[in-house]
Amino acid sequence: MNAAAGRTGPAMNHAFTVERIIAVMSELAAVMEEETKAVGKADVEAVRGLLKRKNSLIAEYTAGANALSANPAMITGAPEKTRDRFRTAGFRLAEASKKNAAALRGAANATQRLINYIVNTVKDEALPRHGYNNLVEMGKYSPTCRPMAVIRTA
Repeated sequence: MNAAAGRTGPAMNHAFTVERIIAVMSELAAVMEEETKAVGKADVEAVRGLLKRKNSLIAEYTAGANALSANPAMITGAPEKTRDRFRTAGFRLAEASKKNAAALRGAANATQRLINYIVNTVKDEALPRHGYNNLVEMGKYSPTCRPMAVIRTA
């Protein structure tokens, strides 16, 4: 029993079949689609729960892909209908993973921008300011500066 997956997993010499790999690919695509929706809604708890399931499925998918690469006859010897389902599941997984990566990248970028904004705001408030601009601001009274007139007709 694989503790991470909650069932017999690839680490336990799981006998992979093309049908099992198709099922893992389909389930992984569904989890990624659900995670993409949860990221869009900023549902952190849902994302956290889906992440554990996604990691488990990725490990199982990787083991299945390794089994296929070690024995390509598994897929080439499968019936045409099974190969079509495998191809369809692969396209769905590829599309789901692209959308999932884009959503996660966007969420990470937004979080990074927010953190940068907070850090810059704290720096602006906490650090002393040096320079002429901090002594005199246009349109404000300053006791250290006196108004002067410039004669331009000389």
